[in-house]
Amino acid sequence: MKKTSLLLVVLLLISTGCGNIVARKDKSQIVQFENTKIIPDKYDITFYRLLYPNTPNEKDKFYAQLDVLASKILAHKKDINLIIPLELYKDLHNLQLREVRESEKVFYKHSYSLTDEEREFIDSKIKVNTPENSGSVQKYLNKQIAYWYSYLKKPELYNENKNYTELDKDRIVDEVFENRKRFSNTIFALGNNLTIEVTVDTLAEGAESGLPIFLNTDSLPDNLDLLKSKIYVVKGEIEDSVIPNKLLLIANKNVKNIKDFEINTKILNITNPLELIPILDEYQDLKIKDMQNFKIKLVPNSVLEKASLKRETRERQTIDFEKSNVIWGIEK
Repeated sequence: MKKTSLLLVVLLLISTGCGNIVARKDKSQIVQFENTKIIPDKYDITFYRLLYPNTPNEKDKFYAQLDVLASKILAHKKDINLIIPLELYKDLHNLQLREVRESEKVFYKHSYSLTDEEREFIDSKIKVNTPENSGSVQKYLNKQIAYWYSYLKKPELYNENKNYTELDKDRIVDEVFENRKRFSNTIFALGNNLTIEVTVDTLAEGAESGLPIFLNTDSLPDNLDLLKSKIYVVKGEIEDSVIPNKLLLIANKNVKNIKDFEINTKILNITNPLELIPILDEYQDLKIKDMQNFKIKLVPNSVLEKASLKRETRERQTIDFEKSNVIWGIEK
């Protein structure tokens, strides 16, 4: 029994003398980036926030500009951090599926299925005459046709006395699709450069993309740790803080929520994507594509910041067996 007790004491003394993981009390989490070029240091990162226009023809002009920018990025193998609104992200997906943009769906929907609210919206936008005594379904179908002719800059083709059909509408919209189809294929090749701008109300929908999220808010939502997106870029009066298993970047602030990193974030508004072409060769800051793959190194019972991972190694304690009264061997 004495021998067993002594062995336990020896093992305890040896184990406490070596470095070991300890609990931490601070405000950062340990992140290991898959891109090994990102090492603990101070960094700047700049995001270019694309401002999406409102009218259909302005949007088409914007698409053409964005297509040129995307082509330049791909051809020259450059990367730049782009923030695009959720509406644009959804519109580009719609184009891939040969569907109209979100804001145009009311003009493409079957006229017989329009709600009262949608009819009121069409009435507020389209002022044309329609065939008399043809019923409300025909009235709104004609107004939808008038919208698409106007969009194509062919308003003179609309005939106020004609009873148009849904087939007529499909034929006209096919011309719209042909004019738009190339844009989305180019921009989605830049997927790793994109950050999606959302509101608090559309946060969950945008985060389903898995791409980084941009929010303009003075109060962080409580559920960010539960959403699919891993990186959150925020513009607003919020504190640097840890979101478990996520990265938080704050505009105009040096954040330290990533252990041993300081990252300063800038956000610049861009109305014309072509303005970014001269910047492609100049941009040397951190790239969001390089940050998206990472692991959080967990430390048991920790909350994190400036404490080191290990205690300083102490001199190993030993027992002077010559001065010990313990009898070794089999006791008689």
